[in-house]
Amino acid sequence: MSFWAGLHDIGKVSPSFQVKVTELFRKMVDESPEYGSDEAVPSLGHHEVTHWSLVQILRDFGYKSGSSPLRDVGHQVAQILGGHHARFCAPISQGKDWKEPLGRTGVGAGRWDEERRRHAGLLRRLTGAEEGLDEHLPPSLVVLALGVIVVADWLVSQTTFIEPRLPGEGWRATEEEVQAHWERALADAPQLIAEAGIGAAEFLDLPFSSLFGFEPNKLQLSLVERLPAMVDGAGMLLVTAPPGDGKTEAALYSAGVLGRASRATGLGFCLPTMATTDAMHRRVQTYLQKAFAGSPALTKVHSMAWPSRDGAADAAASAAEAPAVASDREASEEATKWLHTGQRGLLAPISTSQFNQMVAGVLHQSSTCCIPISMDLPQPLSTHNGRYGLADEDEAAAVGAGLADALGEGGDEGFRGGDREASLDLCAGDAQALVWCGAGDLWEEAEREPFDVGGCSDADNAVGGYGGFSDRLQSA
Repeated sequence: MSFWAGLHDIGKVSPSFQVKVTELFRKMVDESPEYGSDEAVPSLGHHEVTHWSLVQILRDFGYKSGSSPLRDVGHQVAQILGGHHARFCAPISQGKDWKEPLGRTGVGAGRWDEERRRHAGLLRRLTGAEEGLDEHLPPSLVVLALGVIVVADWLVSQTTFIEPRLPGEGWRATEEEVQAHWERALADAPQLIAEAGIGAAEFLDLPFSSLFGFEPNKLQLSLVERLPAMVDGAGMLLVTAPPGDGKTEAALYSAGVLGRASRATGLGFCLPTMATTDAMHRRVQTYLQKAFAGSPALTKVHSMAWPSRDGAADAAASAAEAPAVASDREASEEATKWLHTGQRGLLAPISTSQFNQMVAGVLHQSSTCCIPISMDLPQPLSTHNGRYGLADEDEAAAVGAGLADALGEGGDEGFRGGDREASLDLCAGDAQALVWCGAGDLWEEAEREPFDVGGCSDADNAVGGYGGFSDRLQSA
């Protein structure tokens, strides 16, 4: 991953990018005429050069080649890295371009290709990425890889990070000097991430009473006693009970169980309105001080969260105090959204969010999140919200996140009738699906159909369900 991140801007080693500073480009060509043998195309983006120039380099590094762009593993990685501003270039066309990608005007062959190869080779040695890749990445890994690379690019492109590291006059890019720069960057990275408030949060394995200051009730106790032994990875837990039965604490406790089982590094807590989000924000703040190692940042996400100052993490998120990102205007503005304002909740390890804001994290739209999600919805889950949440939950399973829903009395209405069949597809592949109702007596009869019990408001008769949902869900 570090190797790929270092390659994402390799397209700047091209005449089309270097010519943007005309005076320095002319000086370079005067001193080394071989750089002037390739025509510059200022309109050719460096991300396109990254895509076109990396195919052969990666192939030479052992990435499996193919007879066409879509069969070539190196081409896939090159296309991913070329899309680091979220605009993927079209696959290189079959034919002459595929045989000679460096022949495209503006990419730069000859000395430019030599410099890119030297850059890639040095990065490969520094990062230890000596082995190639012999198969295509699945879509879920493509998304995660690109997300990590983009955020890493934004973080280290902040002027407050760059300026102190600019080399002095007379500095030369020897392997020793570059090695020292690399080691310094590695040493400084944890503090950079911590200052941005987007680091990992580690769930502690603590008793229920230590987390909340009281002993669990019957509903909560059933989860404490039975849930840990049933969970061995990502999945979905649905808790439904009348108001006042302790669903919130049940969901928070269960999110910890799911988080540890799936090795997730954060928590998202969703609520229906801004008012309930504001109230829950303070409760989650108290919870995280006990439930997580260190002091992870907590972010509030709804349309009116920006004026609030409920904690140090929110105060640190002020865009007015944000350092500039050294990039073009559009990329710099996008980076500010994610690092300091509206989208930050999808990067921060812990966030409280209005449900409709979490919809912005659905993978099928523009972005996603990969932490356990707890949705506290006191009213019935509507068909509209249920359908929108479907992709959220399905993709959470794909990337290894957990989901804990806490619904009020009648809160399973969105899963009945026309939505019942859709609800069975919430967790794909190896994900687990569990339903806890009322007092939390777990239904384990695999031959029964789910949700046969109807409403789950009667604690004495209420049962939850897992087992027999479908063949895909029997991995639990």
